[in-house]
Amino acid sequence: PGAPRGLVMVKRELLARCMTCPLCNRLLRDATTVSECLHTFCRKCIYKKFNDEEVESCPVCDIDLGCTPVEKLRADHSLQDVRSKIFPFKRKKIKAEDVASPDSPPNKRKERSISSLVVHTPRLTPTGSTGRRTKVVTRKKLLLPCIALVLPLTVL
Repeated sequence: PGAPRGLVMVKRELLARCMTCPLCNRLLRDATTVSECLHTFCRKCIYKKFNDEEVESCPVCDIDLGCTPVEKLRADHSLQDVRSKIFPFKRKKIKAEDVASPDSPPNKRKERSISSLVVHTPRLTPTGSTGRRTKVVTRKKLLLPCIALVLPLTVL
């Protein structure tokens, strides 16, 4: 009645029912869906059910999932994203002992400037009218500098 046109108002309690794990009765954490019947559970709950209790069917509708039911599970990122937007996760409270005191030195990390990470490769110039390069470089040699940039540079 009082909502702008094109906007649907839904009570959070109704949405919570759709985003609740039927095994633990809590809001979904790492939503995981059974591909055969599309029932969704918390990742930990459904894996525990299948692995610890050796269940081979959906806990809700009892559809047979074969001898390897874990292979029928898929992460449901879309549902998890909606759940996280409507019901944000509560942040854990940090105890005073867990916070680093100002007296203790922080962990030192070696920092480098971006220019020091640049890999200089030899320029290849074409010779003659054929357009061929003077130096043959294998693909593997070209990829090595790129791989080196991906590795972390953390030094304690």
